[in-house]
Amino acid sequence: MSQVEERVIEKLPEEKKSLRTEYISEIRLVEALLFASQRPLKAQDIEDRLPVGVPVMELISELKNDYLSRGVNLVNIAGGWTFRTADDFKDNLRSLVQVKRR
Repeated sequence: MSQVEERVIEKLPEEKKSLRTEYISEIRLVEALLFASQRPLKAQDIEDRLPVGVPVMELISELKNDYLSRGVNLVNIAGGWTFRTADDFKDNLRSLVQVKRR
């Protein structure tokens, strides 16, 4: 286990340490894949990049729960997973994104 992983586990609440201790590298990889992807990723897309036997949907569920109280949420769109702005901030961000009209 790397020093980064050990620091992450140290900061976790007790109820999250068991799954995280076993799969911390994989959870971080899933998060990075989702963050870097330009399109929603299907569970199979993620599973193809992880070691055999890793419980992909459990890891996605963990991440989804982790992001519930943040400014971005992990959501399922058309069968794929992606990060989106939290619903309660959409109005605050409208003025930042200008759509060009003809």
